[in-house]
Amino acid sequence: MTEPSIIEIIECIEAFAPRSIQEKWDNTGWQFRPASELNSCTGVMLCLDV
Repeated sequence: MTEPSIIEIIECIEAFAPRSIQEKWDNTGWQFRPASELNSCTGVMLCLDV
């Protein structure tokens, strides 16, 4: 089994929580930009406030 690409991970997260429902004060999206969104992803760190 191959690791998913970075863009595949982002698409899954945004399918669950689309950016269109974010509040004005939400800090969503990339916190840093990878060299290529097509690179394999070996881990994910996600922070959600309740």
